[in-house]
Amino acid sequence: MMERIPIRTIIVVYFFGLAAGSLAATLANLAGGGIRAVFLSYALTQAGFLIAVTAYCRAFLKKPVFKVVPASKPVLKALPLTVAVTAGVYMQNLLPATGVSELLNMLGVYSDTVIPDVTDPLNAVLAVVTIAALPAVAEETLFRGLFACSSYKSRFFMLFYSATLFSLGHLSFLQTVHQFILGAILAYLVYATGTVWYSVIIHFLNNVMALFTALIPGYAAALDFGSYGAWLMPVMCVAGAAILYPSLFALVKTHSGGAYRKGDAFFAVMLKRGESDWYAVGEENVSYDCAETVRQSKADKLLVVLAPVFLALMTVINTILTVKGVGQ
Repeated sequence: MMERIPIRTIIVVYFFGLAAGSLAATLANLAGGGIRAVFLSYALTQAGFLIAVTAYCRAFLKKPVFKVVPASKPVLKALPLTVAVTAGVYMQNLLPATGVSELLNMLGVYSDTVIPDVTDPLNAVLAVVTIAALPAVAEETLFRGLFACSSYKSRFFMLFYSATLFSLGHLSFLQTVHQFILGAILAYLVYATGTVWYSVIIHFLNNVMALFTALIPGYAAALDFGSYGAWLMPVMCVAGAAILYPSLFALVKTHSGGAYRKGDAFFAVMLKRGESDWYAVGEENVSYDCAETVRQSKADKLLVVLAPVFLALMTVINTILTVKGVGQ
């Protein structure tokens, strides 16, 4: 049985990890600039999440992390479908994400995210480790593992709530659209399969694409609404959706043994309440039900509201600093 953890506890763990990682990353940047500081900053931010989650699971639950989050073994023949899902969601989200970026650019809001020069082989390797792999493990463990396992209200609520915190947690309005949609899709996938490993792989592949697609000849023009991007991105959006959703359901079907179950449908999965069948049937053919009912206290409800409000406020502050040039 999976542990049922009060959502207030997970929110505290999240903000503790966020604060610890951000402080460590800031100190690393103050100690010295350059490309090494950039990689160290990324690594320390994610290390904050991993340390906070690991410490909580070990100290309070007396279990390793992957005995707390849903982590049954993935099915080998389902793994190729993670590539199709990644490509589909990336293509689908390119149009709305670029549209929001263009609108914000008109207001003077530009990305202050530092992406190292990945044409250098050493930089490319370090980027894959610190910007692609570490966030995939740390953020999926937290957002699609612990947050979803809190069993607060319904899975439908937690899908959108965890996706909201995931997108706002990047503290950039430029990233919210893609991150929110990606987070919602990954949450569904975890609920439908009972394991975070598919979402870890998709998250990793998504980050790799974000790092290296800019190297594709003509990619910049494809994102330009004043160029052929005006017709190419809508085509890619439709094509991406046509790839994404059949691939997503095919992955769930393959994981469940090749027979698509009625209970695998999106709304059937999402409308489950927290009291039972919170996760899909695992590899040992037992449901990942939580052992005991956790009462939703006033502290739960208050923190559930305050967490995204605080992150939204921090995003606004970061945006204002970027507009003024402080964040450049």
